[in-house]
Amino acid sequence: MPTAPRSRSELDLATVDWRRIDETGEEAIARQAAEDSDTAPVLTPEELLAIGRRIATDEVEDVRAAVAAQLDADRRDISRPGAAMR
Repeated sequence: MPTAPRSRSELDLATVDWRRIDETGEEAIARQAAEDSDTAPVLTPEELLAIGRRIATDEVEDVRAAVAAQLDADRRDISRPGAAMR
């Protein structure tokens, strides 16, 4: 399923207001991203580490089995209807 209304080959680049695009500053881009509910939040490396899934290897006897079980759980969650809509 395409995510854009038109493919690149269908765009008429002669009609693009390149000056307006070039003049769009960092603040405007940040504001547009903040206003768009589909935009993922910008996370620092520390925030990514804090929310990342971790398997404490010292608590698991068979690390490979624990990782495989987590991957299986993730696959089941993704394949469930409507899972991506959350």
